[in-house]
Amino acid sequence: MANEELERSIASLIEYDEESLIKQVAMRAEATKVDPAIAGSYDPTVTYDFEHAGIADDLRDLGGRILRRWERELYGVVCGTSQEDAEDRANILSKIGADDAVLGAAVASVLIGLGVSAAVAAVLAALLLKRILKPGGQEVCTYWSERLKAE
Repeated sequence: MANEELERSIASLIEYDEESLIKQVAMRAEATKVDPAIAGSYDPTVTYDFEHAGIADDLRDLGGRILRRWERELYGVVCGTSQEDAEDRANILSKIGADDAVLGAAVASVLIGLGVSAAVAAVLAALLLKRILKPGGQEVCTYWSERLKAE
C-alpha cells in the first residue's frame, strides 16, 4: 500500500518543472519543522507563506542546497562500491528503463533509508529522476559523475 501511495505521488510530481520541484523541496523541508506530522506523508498539502519564509529566491536557494546534499549521497549509493549499499544499488539500477513511478519510488525509499523525510524524499526522487536517472539511462553513473564534476 505504501509503495502504491509513493508511486502515485512520484507520478504526480514528475509532471512539474524542475524549478517548481526545487521550491517544493524547500517548502516541505520548512513545513516539517513547523508540523513534524507532515514528514511522514508522501504528498502533504504545503503552501508557501511568503512573509514567513522569505522571498522566492530564498526558497529556490534552500531547495537547491537540499538537492545538492542528497544528490551526492544518493550518487554514492547508486554508483559507489560499498557492500553496505549493494542491495539498494541493485534495486535502483534494475529499475532504470522501467516505469518512472516505480523507479522514483525505489529512489525515494533509499533516500528515506538515508534519513530524508518521506515528504522531501518523494520530491527529491522526482527531481533526480528528471535530472539524472532518465537522461543517463544505463550510463547513469558516468552521466551523473560528469554532472557532479561540472557543479
